[in-house]
Amino acid sequence: MKKVKILFVCFFMLFSAPQARPYDGELFNLRQPDHSLVPVKCFGDEYYMDMESPEGFTLTKDLASGYLCYARLAADENSYTSSGVTYRQNLAVDDIDGILTGLRKGLRISTSAVVALQEDKRSQIGGVNPSPKQTAGFVPLLSKRAVGGIDTVVGLTLLVDFPDKKSDVSRATLDELFNKTGFGNYGSVKDYYEDASGGKFVYINTLTQFVTMKNNKPYYDTPNQTGRVSEIISEGLQKAKDAGFDFSHVSSSGSRFLALNVLYAGKPEAAWPYGLWAHQGTYSGSFAANGVRPYSYQITEIGSSTPNIGTICHENGHMLFDWADLYSYTNSFIGVGTYSLMGKNFLPNPQMVNPYYRYTQGWMEVTDLSAMESGSLLTVIANSNQCFSWYNATAGPYEVFLIEALPQSFRNSDLPDGGLAIWHVHTRGSNTDGRQPFLVALEQADGKGELETGANSGNGGDLFHGEYNDSFNDNTTPSAKFHSGAASGLHINHIGPVGEYMTFRLGENGTSFVRLVKPYPGDTFEQGDVCIIQWITNLDEAICIELYNNGKFARLLDSSFSGEGTYVWNIPNNLPGGKNYSIRLRGTDNKGVVDSSSTTFTINPQTLISKFPYTQTFDNFPSGEILQNGWKQSVRDSIDWMVFEGITPIKAYYGDSGPDGDHTSGDGKYMYLKASKRYAKQADLLSPWFNLKGMENLELSFWVHMFSKKGNMGELFLDIATDGKWKDSVLKLEGDHGDEWFEQKVDLSAYAGAMTQFRFRAITGSNYDSEICIDDFSIKGDIVRTASALKKDLFIQKKGNLLYMSHEHAVQVYGLDGDMLLRREPGNTIPLDIGFLPEGLYFITSGEQQFRLVKHN
Repeated sequence: MKKVKILFVCFFMLFSAPQARPYDGELFNLRQPDHSLVPVKCFGDEYYMDMESPEGFTLTKDLASGYLCYARLAADENSYTSSGVTYRQNLAVDDIDGILTGLRKGLRISTSAVVALQEDKRSQIGGVNPSPKQTAGFVPLLSKRAVGGIDTVVGLTLLVDFPDKKSDVSRATLDELFNKTGFGNYGSVKDYYEDASGGKFVYINTLTQFVTMKNNKPYYDTPNQTGRVSEIISEGLQKAKDAGFDFSHVSSSGSRFLALNVLYAGKPEAAWPYGLWAHQGTYSGSFAANGVRPYSYQITEIGSSTPNIGTICHENGHMLFDWADLYSYTNSFIGVGTYSLMGKNFLPNPQMVNPYYRYTQGWMEVTDLSAMESGSLLTVIANSNQCFSWYNATAGPYEVFLIEALPQSFRNSDLPDGGLAIWHVHTRGSNTDGRQPFLVALEQADGKGELETGANSGNGGDLFHGEYNDSFNDNTTPSAKFHSGAASGLHINHIGPVGEYMTFRLGENGTSFVRLVKPYPGDTFEQGDVCIIQWITNLDEAICIELYNNGKFARLLDSSFSGEGTYVWNIPNNLPGGKNYSIRLRGTDNKGVVDSSSTTFTINPQTLISKFPYTQTFDNFPSGEILQNGWKQSVRDSIDWMVFEGITPIKAYYGDSGPDGDHTSGDGKYMYLKASKRYAKQADLLSPWFNLKGMENLELSFWVHMFSKKGNMGELFLDIATDGKWKDSVLKLEGDHGDEWFEQKVDLSAYAGAMTQFRFRAITGSNYDSEICIDDFSIKGDIVRTASALKKDLFIQKKGNLLYMSHEHAVQVYGLDGDMLLRREPGNTIPLDIGFLPEGLYFITSGEQQFRLVKHN
């Protein structure tokens, strides 16, 4: 058995306790006693759950009949009573002959009753109240705190079938879900924890084969408040042991396995509080292997498609690190909402763990702001394990502010807002009982405190950024004061725009400064690209923007912008390529106020396509938002396209939008525009430049998928640029086109002979079901053939890379862009070496005659 030394800094529970998995209207098909299945929307978690019909009428289990029935609220509002009317699918209230007269949708019992029911359920699962305990004062976050080495844990995953229900997902797929680098589009469970820890924690799982329980699924799913989970674990692990499963490489501490994941076929079908609802709890059986036994476990349904790794990562956060839930058990909206893994989590791409939890594991490098000089200009690197802290031991010994950048990218791509996140931590707090102070809270930039009131689980306006709310101190709303009302002394201002590198200034206004925000270090552009230059400053005078190359002045870009701003620089086509370009900013009056940025970026020669036919299937692109081969994301839109593979999350979970796979083969990649939480947003996809000189009969074709079951589809436009000037809306597509790929063709005859670029300009619809996808982009055409016949005074024979010719006139070799590449004077018969020319099409002229040369390497 693999023994490991536990290196994790556990500030919370001293022993394992049950934790919750939240639901917010998730739809399940629950089984009635006559074995019929009825659709039920669930709200809450396994400790307490409200059930509703899809129309919104509250349901409860009738104790006499065992059926789910329409519910009424008891007189004391502490429980539901059955109306006696059995809930059946598609049974309209109007058809019940007035029996439910006066029934209101969305009935809810009192909070005190909810708490009592939660405690009862928790005692059934096992463990103690999971509210975190902290008896000592806060451990100061030291500047550049040293972090530990790499920890590796091997978890155990038990796969469970039933005689009457077999898994719809194979063991091989589930093994990849846990362990395969780059699994699907959001990675595996292993990938998630490597991302969260910055590579300092490696979590892999060893999976049993599917073991079939001796009884049918209802036996385990219905009898009591734990659904006989411990019996499943005992029976399943014993069968795996009898089949020869090797438990010796599973990580353990003392006599206990560190982590046990149980995945079972199907979904829960029993009405709450009974049955196999996903949860984390304590094993009460007697199974052991080599003296080591299960202790803490999490159980999750497999369902009809690959499980959401967010649920598994959330539950493993409880098991592995004793991370407490960060939402209230009496109202699942309260807490941190969707801004942290341990909050309310339903994201296919699970959001990052909050920086406090990562710090407790030694994963974060934290810089203490209180030790820094007022006026310092600071940069926060997004999607990293680095953040800033503010701690005042005198005014708030148990409190700390943590500051990180959260643009809507990487693990945070599905967040409802992007910007600078300011976390308020109180080590004696708790998010689970709904009382202040919270253990971890998010200071919401709009000052509305909607996460605390339960108005929503996060929306636009929650995070700080320039041109919105760019200051945070003891006198702002929200305030930097501690929970006691004492001033913390934290004062930051001039928060920059949302980006992968976010900036802010520490201390009160005073010292003059100018600070470059974009371009980011390591950015790469091409000739002809647009480069966005952004800066923050407290100067009112004009700012000079200068370009440097290899540390030497190259040119003045502009000197007319006043104050903070954004400059759009169109990189000239004739600007030399290089890897060491940088921007220098200075005030025109206060010439000593300078930001000589060390940020360097690269300018590459423009990608130019001149060989046809051209086809791009996107199959060789890396998954994600990084494009290649001349394809680019626009910098002038609000969201990005992404390279995607397989079924989209919306199609997998709801069936409302998106394809099952790409058009080319069904197994390849395609360009995908996600709409969820990005409504009425524009995304521009730019093609490479194409040299269409010397071509005729040109035609563009591409395949599109625009499926919106609910009719919320957005719009897709094709724009075409010639010589850098755009002609918009050459083609427009809108509305639902059905659940299939369809082809679009565009006659390019008007663009023959031009330098041309294409732009797919998409605008998402009003809801999540407006996903737009593109695949198999191609341009076809014929090479122009001259009408004049070759004369006897010109003879060319190609042998390898040599051209032999006899002629009376000078011979010139031209590229498609019209540039002369070679010239041979009349009468010269020495072979002409064309070995240096790249593969492609060329034209040779002699006098008035012209013919084509196609060179193949």
